[in-house]
Amino acid sequence: MHRRRAEAAFFIFALGSSGCYGNFDSFAQRLAKLQCKRFANCEPSDYADAYGDDHQRCRDDMEDALQDEAAIYELADLEYDSTEGRLCLETSYSARNDCGSDATEDIADACEEVFN
Repeated sequence: MHRRRAEAAFFIFALGSSGCYGNFDSFAQRLAKLQCKRFANCEPSDYADAYGDDHQRCRDDMEDALQDEAAIYELADLEYDSTEGRLCLETSYSARNDCGSDATEDIADACEEVFN
């Protein structure tokens, strides 16, 4: 019985998570949210100066920047890679509360091949 629940939970997780990575718009929304969370946690005074309590404006700004970056990659005939998007989001999620330079490098490394 427990095994079936675990298998069902894994299936639901896999099904649900595929929507977060399958297209660039979903990826950009999720990454923008994680970037804002890390910005607020790691640089609280800079975040407050830029956004105050307007978390949605931060997400919108980050998502707009990601969309602009995607447009440049697409002009170079590069395409969004959902497998790399998954790795980028998983790494960003894991490091969302880690303000160290190693975490910043891990995120950069994990996200550098999202377009290829």
